[in-house]
Amino acid sequence: MEPKKLYYAAWWRRFLAFWIDFLVFIPLMVFQTKAMQSSPRLFAAILIPVGFIMTGYWIYCHGRWGKTIGKKLTGTYVATLDGNHISWKQAFLRSSVDIVFVIIASIALLPIYLTIPVEGYAELSPRDRFELIKSSWPAWYPFCNNAQQIWIWSEFIVILTNKRRRALHDYIAGTVVLQNKPSRRQSREEDPHRIDTSKEMKKMKL
Repeated sequence: MEPKKLYYAAWWRRFLAFWIDFLVFIPLMVFQTKAMQSSPRLFAAILIPVGFIMTGYWIYCHGRWGKTIGKKLTGTYVATLDGNHISWKQAFLRSSVDIVFVIIASIALLPIYLTIPVEGYAELSPRDRFELIKSSWPAWYPFCNNAQQIWIWSEFIVILTNKRRRALHDYIAGTVVLQNKPSRRQSREEDPHRIDTSKEMKKMKL
């Protein structure tokens, strides 16, 4: 039996899929921002649910269909290394680091927003509000914030440095992101004698 042909997703497809999925959450993030600006108690109430809704979206979509809305629109999907559908465990592992950061942020911020004075809070400027929250941060929280930024950027860097275009979370979960159809480069590698019809048509017009 001939092995399944795997077409690894181009980095730009993965990047585009990420931003499409980001757009899905804009209404939720706007609501969260409004809550943070107007009521510390409301923000405290939605902090954990919003974090787990966002991570749960990726876990559920990948575990159920192997793709999110962004991946659907970019013609990509998550698979095992041999091209099969991933397990729920793998779907969870892909988002496990994000879940850790959600928990850390909740531990650091929840007590602050539960105890901060409500009176006059909504009238504070964004800068004063930030300084007020920042003054109550645990000493370790800035290091965790920096670690999260390093994690996010290293994800993109790692994608660009391996042939399968795997991110760090793919290595953790034993997964890979594939695309439905081969790119032109992949088609040429598959069949070096294949004629690029688009180039031939251009020559004919000239």
